[in-house]
Amino acid sequence: MTSTELTPCPACGHSVSSAARSCPECGHPIAPPSVQTIEQTSKWHKAVMLTGVLFILAGTVLWVRGCGSGPVALVGWGQWLVIIGILAYGAARVHAWWRHG
Repeated sequence: MTSTELTPCPACGHSVSSAARSCPECGHPIAPPSVQTIEQTSKWHKAVMLTGVLFILAGTVLWVRGCGSGPVALVGWGQWLVIIGILAYGAARVHAWWRHG
């Protein structure tokens, strides 16, 4: 069991418990507000997901251009870029889920 001490409020001088977050008399904050992490996904995960999306978009453009009057090789490159992009995006999402729940 911890004991709480009474300290004067820096704004109004009213006695305030050391466990209080703000003064009950004037509302002045005593302790800094606690920081809550909203999103735990790291920058690495976001970078891999963004790279995957860019690969998917570039692959789709190459695939569509190759299907028209463009070279047939573009279709193959486009398909590979789309597949690699989907795998990269999916792997980053699964990794983020696995590590952060």
